[in-house]
Amino acid sequence: MKSVFCLLVLLPAVFSLTYTPGTDTCKDRCIDHYDLYNLCQCTENCELFGDCCLDFYVHCVDPPVDEDSCEGLCGLFTSGKPCQCNDGCLDFGDCCDDYDQFCGGGGVDPDSSCKDRCGIGYDPALTCQCNDECESYSNCCDDYNEQCVGVDPDLTCVDRCGNGYDPGLPCQCNDQCDQFGNCCDDYQDECLLNDNYCKGRCDTDYDSALPCQCNLECPNYGNCCPDFDTECTASCDERCDDPFDSNQPCQCNTACTSKSDCCPDYNEICLNGTGPVPITEADITELAESLWTLDVNRLSPVNDYVINKQAQVGDGDDVDMSPDPFFTSVNESALSSRTYQAFIALMDNYISDTQAFEIYTLEELAEIEEFLDAIFESDVMSTTTQFFIDKGWYENEAEYREWAKEVWFGNYSRKQSDQNFGSSGFEHVFLGETRSSGVTGFHNWLQFYFQEKAGDLEYYGYVRENEPNQKGLAFVWKNVKKDFGSMIIGSSPEFEFAMFSVCFRVKGGAQCPFTLDGSPTRIQTYNIREIYIGSAYFIV
Repeated sequence: MKSVFCLLVLLPAVFSLTYTPGTDTCKDRCIDHYDLYNLCQCTENCELFGDCCLDFYVHCVDPPVDEDSCEGLCGLFTSGKPCQCNDGCLDFGDCCDDYDQFCGGGGVDPDSSCKDRCGIGYDPALTCQCNDECESYSNCCDDYNEQCVGVDPDLTCVDRCGNGYDPGLPCQCNDQCDQFGNCCDDYQDECLLNDNYCKGRCDTDYDSALPCQCNLECPNYGNCCPDFDTECTASCDERCDDPFDSNQPCQCNTACTSKSDCCPDYNEICLNGTGPVPITEADITELAESLWTLDVNRLSPVNDYVINKQAQVGDGDDVDMSPDPFFTSVNESALSSRTYQAFIALMDNYISDTQAFEIYTLEELAEIEEFLDAIFESDVMSTTTQFFIDKGWYENEAEYREWAKEVWFGNYSRKQSDQNFGSSGFEHVFLGETRSSGVTGFHNWLQFYFQEKAGDLEYYGYVRENEPNQKGLAFVWKNVKKDFGSMIIGSSPEFEFAMFSVCFRVKGGAQCPFTLDGSPTRIQTYNIREIYIGSAYFIV
């Protein structure tokens, strides 16, 4: 169903992405509103979201950048410009006169190198990144491995979590570094994933397995995490409708509900109790347990599939320790429901290469709508929708469905400077993507089964496992390696779609802890451009 030669003329009622000739330029398009139909944007916020057209600075900046200047344009080739500011201008002899002044000379744009930038947090103003997430999002600078891999002990948060700001260090490990964009590469792994801090855990139930607590009772017991006061006790008192303040751990303006960063008392103080009700860990647990029970399309490990775990391997091991396939058998007759068939129809609609430009055909758009129709008719998704409506987060199913369609199926580029919109949340999470250094995403068991059955996937072994039915697997797909891919075996597409959507909407990229079938469970999500799902998976 994928044709690289097809041109697309889309009906707005079918889907919200169209291509119109000329929408890759800002000429005559310096407008004040975001337009999803266009390949790139020309709004005053496009720099923030990293989706400006290449000639934005020429046409839309007041005063505009001189056509013969490289100011703000280093590393970019700008069509129609009399001189250029990318590395290739040295070879073609068409560099602007101030190329050396603004772009560093010698063919090296300082913003395109990791020199003196290793470990610095994500910066949307830069053309490439130098933190450990850049490999996941395919936006590392070319010299990332040379400059940043294992070079400086000051670039790690080991034994530094919670330390105050130190201007002498290139990156930080305290609860403010996210706001200032200067966290070390391993901040999340060292300081958040080890449960020593309250970020993303405020007002969660007491858990004796955790080293510290983040509920309102912890001050009485003296077991609060060190960032409890800054993360969990902030208030909207005298702050209602204040603009966003990066120095505050939570916000009190109308945007905080969509950004999932409202203070705990925002609804009570600023909306007189009439606004969306905050969703707690207990709420998510109650929903998750209900959806688990309602998931009649989940396959049973007793009756519907047999797995062969074989060897346990280390995260990053390159040796195939498991000679046999992971799946011994799957009862494919159990995949006959509408949701499974609609999901399977989507599997061949994508090109795994993150650099390949994705264009939906009319048939593929119809298949997306069929998939959404199927899952929203299920008890799992109807319960999820009603959950959000009851909490006041959406007015009706149509509103929630439109949001879900955009965040899951809207195409975007993994690298902000790349105009090839070759990725989407659905493709990345459920089907997987490839780049030269490895597999990214790929967190769905059914895709694993079909790819292994077709001979396109080689199972190396399992790394970790968790209940219920959660496995972290190592494998090679399309000749590149996935060191650790987590997935929940046997679950239906509607269950995963529902839980990933809930955690992304409520937590906005932070960890999402809850209980599933009686077992402690966490989902991690990431966002792209503050809009789309960048990734979502069970933490195993």
